[in-house]
Amino acid sequence: MAGPAPTLTTAPWIAISLTLIVCSVLGLQRYSRLMELKDAPALARALNPDVALAPTFSKTRLRLFTGAGVAIGAFATLAFLGARGTSRVGRPHRLVHR
Repeated sequence: MAGPAPTLTTAPWIAISLTLIVCSVLGLQRYSRLMELKDAPALARALNPDVALAPTFSKTRLRLFTGAGVAIGAFATLAFLGARGTSRVGRPHRLVHR
């Protein structure tokens, strides 16, 4: 006989959803920055010499902040999930629907 289905309270679901949204946004931003760095030489050749461009982040700095974002996101996720379903927010959600 099967036991009760595992459950998660509302707080971990919110934490997981927000973490995925933020990771997606930061991933798209990182991709955009890397493509800017890749296209910068061609853009510089195409522009007139008197046009000044705002500098972008270096690859090293971009990787540093990406690592910091991953670490902060992992810490926030573990902090929300660390309660192991003991949150006082809302009722539990079933992981397995029958």
